[in-house]
Amino acid sequence: MKVTNLGPFGPIDVKKFPAVPENSPVGYRWVDDGVVKLLSTSTCRADREFDPNTLINDEENYKKILINMQNAGFDYTDEPGYFEEVVDPETNEIYNEFISSRTRLRIFKDQKQGAFYGRQIEKISGCDYDTAKFNASFEADISHRHRRQLTYIQIAQFLSAQKSKEMGWFQDQTRDHFTGKFVYGWEEFEYWYDKVGKIQRQFDADMKKKIWNKLQSGFSTTEKINTVSKSEVKSEFLEFNLIKNRKNDVNVSVVCMDNAQANAPAAAFPIMKEIKSKKKTVYCLYTNAAKNAEEVVESRQQWRDSLVQKVSEMAEFFLNDEVPQKYMDGIKEDKMKEFFDNFELWSYNHITDESEMIKIAI
Repeated sequence: MKVTNLGPFGPIDVKKFPAVPENSPVGYRWVDDGVVKLLSTSTCRADREFDPNTLINDEENYKKILINMQNAGFDYTDEPGYFEEVVDPETNEIYNEFISSRTRLRIFKDQKQGAFYGRQIEKISGCDYDTAKFNASFEADISHRHRRQLTYIQIAQFLSAQKSKEMGWFQDQTRDHFTGKFVYGWEEFEYWYDKVGKIQRQFDADMKKKIWNKLQSGFSTTEKINTVSKSEVKSEFLEFNLIKNRKNDVNVSVVCMDNAQANAPAAAFPIMKEIKSKKKTVYCLYTNAAKNAEEVVESRQQWRDSLVQKVSEMAEFFLNDEVPQKYMDGIKEDKMKEFFDNFELWSYNHITDESEMIKIAI
């Protein structure tokens, strides 16, 4: 196939990339000695199943790489992504699936660059394919330039997700003698951390214990999340049926829920001004800062609790000299109910298994 490599980043010379690494990812071998190949961007897809990033679309990383490309030009010191030729089971179409360089591929597609580039790999017979893919994807994510800055919680969630699928963290991982299932103990984790993930190259010595402790405490969900801009949140929320069908009866505000304890209390005052309004005040929360599903859930709860606490304090302040103490709790509860009667709190559906916007009970 003849591929044009013209586009906003100019022609790409595959001979200028770094020499092929001495070792291919464990469980794979290089195809054609690992030479960098130029591929039609339209035939390239990004693998998401084994992406260690808990963000579906990491906008912060996307913007950083895009700005670098636009300002500094194409950087040949970046290690190319790794791809496999895959047959689509529904269409029998052959495409190139990238297990790394997902963000760069997305940029090339968005910028209408005609060609993308990568080193082709193929799996070695006898190796556990999912484990090989999982580790190759992770190693590329933390070692290639430009690498993403994964948090210890993201890494722990990545490992926890594989454990929940009963997948090995590395080839020939220890199995229980009686059940035949993988063992996920400290020794297995330490081997993966030091010898397979090689995390010590990027993080300090405390990181190992942090990841392990989070693994032991567990996750309420290992679903990934999607972060979008405020304008996209508002557009989607206004088209949400339970809002769209009463658009003339509500006043919608889209509110960032990050740093909830500091920011949520201030919302009490504009809400108070609309208590007697004929239109219901509706807030839709969203996040820019959360990196995983647990942080999304915690931010929602913190924002809700901080707002309720502020309203409670305001009610006590106004009632303090007006109501005998023995009646305070009952009357304060009535006043808070009146305060929130004309208010609804929602959240954007950031978590992948949330099919609709999330209503938050007050």
